[in-house]
Amino acid sequence: MRFNVDEILELALAIERTGEAFYRQAESRFQQPKLRETFRFLALEEVAHERTFAEMLARVGRLDASESRGEEYVAYLRAYVENVVFSQQKALDMLQTAESAEAVLRFAMQREQDSIHFYLELKELVPEAERGVLERILDEERAHYRKLSALVSELSGQGAAAD
Repeated sequence: MRFNVDEILELALAIERTGEAFYRQAESRFQQPKLRETFRFLALEEVAHERTFAEMLARVGRLDASESRGEEYVAYLRAYVENVVFSQQKALDMLQTAESAEAVLRFAMQREQDSIHFYLELKELVPEAERGVLERILDEERAHYRKLSALVSELSGQGAAAD
């Protein structure tokens, strides 16, 4: 069975929208300027990624993926996005119950890792001409992870929750 790459790109758009909402809500939760600045930056990055995926979707259109990938693979990616990568409800619940800035940052780090995994899968499905765009997004997601990790280290060094 064949499937369309546009379905998977729609999932990428959903990841970015949910990530933006999470980072904007995280920004409003904390008062520490460095935390707010980081979350604001990450929200804007998610907006840029969403725009990139929307443009890619417009270029790619309804493109059949290889027959080696089928309905079960698409179901796997859908479940991965809904249950692992920036689930809207999971993100909201986390922000409401998190006891510290570090907990929020570690949650965000895990979501960035999950996004990287998803985009590596996506990279294999898009036309060769689009892979460079995805590699750029992967580099940015990796940079997000490093930025969040550095902030966790900084907070841990201060010995404060930074709430």
